[in-house]
Amino acid sequence: MTISDNGAGQARYRISVNGQEVILDQPQISVVELWAMFALDPNIELVIEGVGNEPDRPIEPSAVLDLDPEQPPHLFSRPPTSFG
Repeated sequence: MTISDNGAGQARYRISVNGQEVILDQPQISVVELWAMFALDPNIELVIEGVGNEPDRPIEPSAVLDLDPEQPPHLFSRPPTSFG
């Protein structure tokens, strides 16, 4: 995986986690890669912000996100939600 820090070259995919944005040169990224890239605790839950009227939704640890250069995803972390 290549992360561009200057926006030059072929990098064109952006993703934002907890307000921190990175630019990638690949159209997909896994949750595991996000944990490593953003130094996140794997015990936390990642949530993708809904677009428009769509609700926010948790992302499974095994998920792979398809990145859209026209609409970069915004994610945030939160402690796991449990109801009991």
